[in-house]
This record gives sequence, C-alpha cells and structure tokens, in this order.
Amino acid sequence: MDGESPSAPSGATSSTSPARDQFVHTLHAFARGMLEARTVDDLLWDVAARTIAQLGYEDCVIYLVDPERSCLVQRAAHGRKSPREQVIVNRIELPFGEGIVGAVAQSGRGEIVPDVRKDPRYVVDDEARASEMAVPIVHKGTVLGVLKCVNRTDYSGKGQLLPFSLA
Repeated sequence: MDGESPSAPSGATSSTSPARDQFVHTLHAFARGMLEARTVDDLLWDVAARTIAQLGYEDCVIYLVDPERSCLVQRAAHGRKSPREQVIVNRIELPFGEGIVGAVAQSGRGEIVPDVRKDPRYVVDDEARASEMAVPIVHKGTVLGVLKCVNRTDYSGKGQLLPFSLA
C-alpha cells in the first residue's frame, strides 16, 4: 500500500501538492476566524483581513444588502479603505446593478475583471485600481452581499474565483 491512504478509496493516493496544502491551510484559517467571531461585524472584518493576508489582494471590501433601501452598503474593509481597525473611509452605497459589485449582487455570479479601465461598469471607490474581483455572498439561494477585492495589477496568477456561500 505504498503511497496509498488506508481510508482513501482504492487507487487513491495520500500525496498532496503544495498548492493543495496552501488551499487547505487557507480554508482552515478562514474557518478558525469564523468560529472565533462573536458578532456578524466581527466575522465580516475578519474575512476582509484574512482575504488580504491569505490570498494576497491589496484591498478588500465587504458589502451587505440593505433590504429596506434595496442597495449594497460597505460593512467591512481591509487595506487602504480601512486605515484603522473597524473604520471605513468614505463609505459608499451601490444600488443593485450599479458597478461591478452591483452587477454581481444582481446576477449572483462572481466576476474577475482583469482591467477595469475597459469595463464601463467600474465605479472608483477610494482610488482607481487596475483589476477587481467580486464574489457574491449567498445563503440558501439569496444574495446577502458581495466580497470585493482590488489590485493595482491584474489578477493573473491569483488563483480561481471561488464562491462564498453560507450554508
């Protein structure tokens, strides 16, 4: 059984790749943060910080849906948008469908825009960036918010777009 795991299906190996090990480490870090959060706001701020720390983005902002006003409101951030702990500079709100974030909230599908200068939907927040990734936060088929990451360079090499779903 050299190279095989006793609990793995027949023919499966227990070897892992550095990329898989990093992915598992990253998931573990996010899960640990979720378990330690005492409030929704603590959770949002932790996810924003870990997104930058674990995934290497420059700035991360989490928008949540305000159902009464039918818009997206910035609730947590990490990077230049948040120079101090749990402080967001110049909070913005976006209607559904406005900007890349609003389009993702409306469609429920994540997007990576490698060059936002070529996308007419792009909304400048605190400063213009080169690229943007927006992922819907979904619970039971309903979009609750959007996690947005930006860089001054494109996203090539940053990995794949992963859905963020709350069971």
